[in-house]
Amino acid sequence: MLELIDYMPVQWDCHLVRELRCVSGEAEVAMNCQPRFEYGRDPAEVEERDGEVMLRGADLWLRLTGTAPMTGGEGAATCDLQMRAGESHTFVLTHTQVGGDFAPLPDLHSSREQCAAWWREWIAQCTYEGPWQDAVRRSLITLKALIYAPTGALIAAATTSLPEVPGGSANWDYRYTWPRDAALVFDVLLRSGFPHEEEEWRDWLLRAVRRSDCELKTLYTIDGEVCASEREIDWLPGYGGARPVRVGNAAGDQFQLDLRGEVIDMLHLVRKEGQAMNPEIWDLQCHLLRLLEDEWDKPDTGIWESRDALRHYTHSKVFAWAAFARSIHDAQAYGKEAPLEKWRRLRDAIKEDVLANATHVRDNHFVRFYGDDEVDAALLMIPLLGFLPPDDPRVVATVREIERRHCSAEGFVYRNPTTDFTGEEGAFLLCTYWLADYYMIAGEHAKAKNLFETLLGVRNDLGLLAEEYDPVNKILLGNFPQSFSHLSLIKSALLIGAHQKVEFSGDGDD
Repeated sequence: MLELIDYMPVQWDCHLVRELRCVSGEAEVAMNCQPRFEYGRDPAEVEERDGEVMLRGADLWLRLTGTAPMTGGEGAATCDLQMRAGESHTFVLTHTQVGGDFAPLPDLHSSREQCAAWWREWIAQCTYEGPWQDAVRRSLITLKALIYAPTGALIAAATTSLPEVPGGSANWDYRYTWPRDAALVFDVLLRSGFPHEEEEWRDWLLRAVRRSDCELKTLYTIDGEVCASEREIDWLPGYGGARPVRVGNAAGDQFQLDLRGEVIDMLHLVRKEGQAMNPEIWDLQCHLLRLLEDEWDKPDTGIWESRDALRHYTHSKVFAWAAFARSIHDAQAYGKEAPLEKWRRLRDAIKEDVLANATHVRDNHFVRFYGDDEVDAALLMIPLLGFLPPDDPRVVATVREIERRHCSAEGFVYRNPTTDFTGEEGAFLLCTYWLADYYMIAGEHAKAKNLFETLLGVRNDLGLLAEEYDPVNKILLGNFPQSFSHLSLIKSALLIGAHQKVEFSGDGDD
């Protein structure tokens, strides 16, 4: 029997270590390291040097070192082993920029235990003590692993172009930082006992906004650069034949109205947790609100990043309302200088606009955008944000319509009506957690707990989640692992585990 262990020493982010151990009997092992650069198009240039194998690409160099002799040639490093019980071998893959020096090799006798000890020490800071500790800790570790340590940026997922529809074309590159996603992630990290990560993200946010001409863009690179380009990699067949494979994300050039409210809501929550903030953060918040003064009544692409016509999405308007409501509260609660009367007028104008234009004339439920007849799973944020209380008749009607038109028998929530998408696009895990949260704040505690535990059951054997889940074929869909899904698991566990009803937050003047 052969045991295989992979890890990256935390203090050396340029090394990937693979250990092979023959636990019992004998094992024949064929090792083949065959990197292909430019997304599989270009083979490596190979050179053997002092027992190591160099594998060079146009933009990246790799070095493979091992405790067993290797052969280099034809774009690969290979090694054939006949192992017996008690024997072990280790291989270390190291990267550097073209022409750069390779970092020294880690001490292989101690690096694995040091790596495990670092993660044990990190997760020991977790303050969650509810009934689902293992699931919450696994998700916290996953979110930490999605943070780029040199800048504090968090990527939405570690992959590109894993399909949302099997064999389809809804394949996107998620290896970027969405301020919306990051704001939600760092909120749950802070509330779970990890203030350092949240502080690093605030510093990253300030740098990113400065670099984008004091705008807040939809998405950034991990270095805080604006990304709006997108290209298709036509030489790759895609996962399960799903094409195209995309690199980059054109959503970076979209106008998403909710984004400013998402970030400001997170800053509001940070203040409630008692965290000190750089004075520049309030300056940034006021700057975003000045932009929002002129933007709130404009159509946008919405949270689902529609590539069709711009529309007045209800979810986006509600977050514009939240931006002003939260800022009014914070200015009063923390003694911040602010044009409160102007903000109150704008807050009230947005709310009146939503109530007048986003409600179905006949059925009294909210609609996904002005003039539409359909509900949208994102409307669950109306009570969760405190725009209206959970027992408001319009909210209740909206939730019942979502249950009727967007839910599977098990309670999984689709972004689109199930009559159109069941068995194709998966149920959206984020939206399903939102529904569980709504049940909780509406006092339906048993329903909230049951749905949450149903969601726990779709994690894979490592406790990881993708963006979507297909309850028909019992498979995860979309990019993986997905920060949105893991942050939602933690947030719901914090809410449902506490078994308390969240108070209606109102308009920010109390």
